[in-house]
Amino acid sequence: MLWLDIDLAPRDGTVVLACSAPGDLGEWTNSNLWAAPKAASWRSHQSGKCIAPATWRDARGSACRPTHFTTLPDPPEFSNTERARGLSVLNVRLLGRSSH
Repeated sequence: MLWLDIDLAPRDGTVVLACSAPGDLGEWTNSNLWAAPKAASWRSHQSGKCIAPATWRDARGSACRPTHFTTLPDPPEFSNTERARGLSVLNVRLLGRSSH
């Protein structure tokens, strides 16, 4: 996975994985550790009648200050049987349960 400087990230609403470097004062960091990557995009946010300006925002719409990003991986490939059965197959696999 290649991580790039956030200044190179798309600013068209594309969702990317983003994280903050150690020492940044952003919400996602603590002490000298890299923050865990989170989905984020450059966008505005509306809460009630107020519209906040465009900035980096996480999935909840909270402003954040990432320093690096990488693109999201492609979604998994599904067989025709899995497609026919829908997301229940994916949920079963994530939960580690048998599909019988």
